[in-house]
Amino acid sequence: MDAPLPEYLDNNSHPKDGSLLPTHHFCKITFNDKCKTHYSKIKSIEGLHVCPYGFVSLINTHENNCFTSLNVQGISKKKILRKKLRKNESNITMTSNKIQELIKAYEKQKAEQIFAKNITRDFDRKTNVVENKKEVLDDTLHELRNINKQLKKQAFFLNKELEKEKYNIELIRENAKNIRAATELVTVRLNAYDFTLNPELVEFGDKIKTNLYRKFEKAKKCLSVYADDQSVNVTFLGNSHELVFAYEIIDILPYILIENGIKYSPINGTVQCTFNSCNQKLESIIVKNIGPKLDQDELSGIIEKGKRGKSVEGKIKGTGKGLYLVKLICDYNDIEFSVDSKIIDNKTGEFIATLKFK
Repeated sequence: MDAPLPEYLDNNSHPKDGSLLPTHHFCKITFNDKCKTHYSKIKSIEGLHVCPYGFVSLINTHENNCFTSLNVQGISKKKILRKKLRKNESNITMTSNKIQELIKAYEKQKAEQIFAKNITRDFDRKTNVVENKKEVLDDTLHELRNINKQLKKQAFFLNKELEKEKYNIELIRENAKNIRAATELVTVRLNAYDFTLNPELVEFGDKIKTNLYRKFEKAKKCLSVYADDQSVNVTFLGNSHELVFAYEIIDILPYILIENGIKYSPINGTVQCTFNSCNQKLESIIVKNIGPKLDQDELSGIIEKGKRGKSVEGKIKGTGKGLYLVKLICDYNDIEFSVDSKIIDNKTGEFIATLKFK
């Protein structure tokens, strides 16, 4: 917002024109060391000051303004100014009271403008928060609807089997196990929702001893129906019962990594989870699968929120939040997370997600 009066802003140029009053022509063509010395002497002294050429400068220390090139009645040096004013400038005079009125009106308008900007900025920020929460909620509801379909499907088969006179107890147990797995997935989705919106709440709890191999086993069982539907096999290589200290939210991590592998694997594909230990210490967990090609220059981007590989955009449904959540969980638990890709041909590649433990 431009000031109504000419204003001196820096040492290297003449005063800037005001929105109501322009800088006098003389001040524009005669800006020199004498002017600079004048401004330097008065810059921290509140009030009106006469410059060597007869014009008035006004210092407002509260707002750090220096209004200048003013012809003020009763204060400017008329005799000195007479030869320095053009004909069209000689009648442009103001009283000190009028100048104060203009400055007060300017400061009020400026404050109102800043207030309006702050309100707009705050509104935009809150709108973004609401939109982000809505997006996360929509994603979560979408996942929960899918799980609900699984529950209905398993409940239907369970009920149909129970209606038989000679029911198959093993089939009933299998359906019951699948229903239990689906309810576990509901819990995982809701925990992921809470964590996405309030990740800092994780640190309110304590880190506990955690067997990650068992967490991966549980995730594999819970995702078995999804894996079967996709005709994808989930395998484990090695086993590790070493414990790591981690926050409870780490329960989500195996689900995301295995589910991600299943989603992007082709029919009859395999998601392989490898557990590496040394001297009774878990060193790394590697989850890999064959899937759509991912170029090296895309690797760092797919860990960012909402980012996905070019080869899957519009072809495989996804939100681009899975690996972002994995990275966030790993950061909270001091686990090094990295991704890599080995290109097999023009369309496919091997995707590798690695967790390294300190």
